[in-house]
Amino acid sequence: MYHYLVYDIPAGAKKLTGNVLVSDDPIGFYRSAGASQANQQFEFLVFIDDNQVMKESQTRLSKNWGSGDKIAKLDIDIPAGAKKITFKVVSTSWGDGNYNIELVLNEAAFGF
Repeated sequence: MYHYLVYDIPAGAKKLTGNVLVSDDPIGFYRSAGASQANQQFEFLVFIDDNQVMKESQTRLSKNWGSGDKIAKLDIDIPAGAKKITFKVVSTSWGDGNYNIELVLNEAAFGF
């Protein structure tokens, strides 16, 4: 399973800073089936114009609802003339069977 978002990089941007958070609900819709914990395994990747500039791998074991977490700090240099930035999350079926992986960019901002 993977999801991705692509954004235009503003002209003149030199840096992207912020935080990457994982959502606080690893169980997702399986909570209604009585599940109280889940495991998660995923990678967060960042690409600038199709060149990978960041990779953060995580395995989170026995997580309950309400167990959101900061998983990485963004501090990415933007090359001159860069056009697109892509954020991608890739989840394995191990652990939670891909029940609910959501990554959040928190306080992310381009610097000039």
